[in-house]
Amino acid sequence: MKKITLLAALAILMLAACEKDTVSTDGNSSNGELANLTIGIVRDYLPLDLVRQNSTVVFKNADGEEKKLQIHWLEEEKEKAYGNRTYESEHIAIWYLDESDRTYQLKTIASANYTEGGAHQFVLSEILTTVNGGFSGAISISADKSPSICDLLPSADILGKTFTDVYTNWVIDSENVTSFSRLYYTIELGVVGFEGWEGEMWVLDRFEE
Repeated sequence: MKKITLLAALAILMLAACEKDTVSTDGNSSNGELANLTIGIVRDYLPLDLVRQNSTVVFKNADGEEKKLQIHWLEEEKEKAYGNRTYESEHIAIWYLDESDRTYQLKTIASANYTEGGAHQFVLSEILTTVNGGFSGAISISADKSPSICDLLPSADILGKTFTDVYTNWVIDSENVTSFSRLYYTIELGVVGFEGWEGEMWVLDRFEE
């Protein structure tokens, strides 16, 4: 697994939304205005059915202790800018919130941006945290399912549970980052594992209504 420095991690996260597969921009109108964007196929890279049907996602640690995170999600049209022109992009955001610990949250979005290479659809999943100077694990998935700022593993064993086709972030190479530095994600289930305080691993157990 690759290792990155804190400085490199910041640069990668800033560029995350720009390193995606190109989508045709033929929809731009003749007067130079930008066409609005949809997220297209990457909608299927989110666990939307599980999120819509349930209110809680449950993770377990190595001792069998449970951590119940509240599910929140939002679908909207988001106004964005490219150069001096604006456009609207379909945007879906999913949050897993720990009501007992507000120092972190798990957030996954699907969206689309214009860049110099054209229009790009992507999924970005990350651990947002107030520790580590704000640095945390993040993965990005392009429209063709290729990984950006992360690795794609054929399988991963997390606390005795095996998942296939797992995206996992590059490890931040710093002795100061000891918590919330690792994330595991699959297209079918979303976040399937993450590292909490002091490297304690948590694995997806179930969803609850």
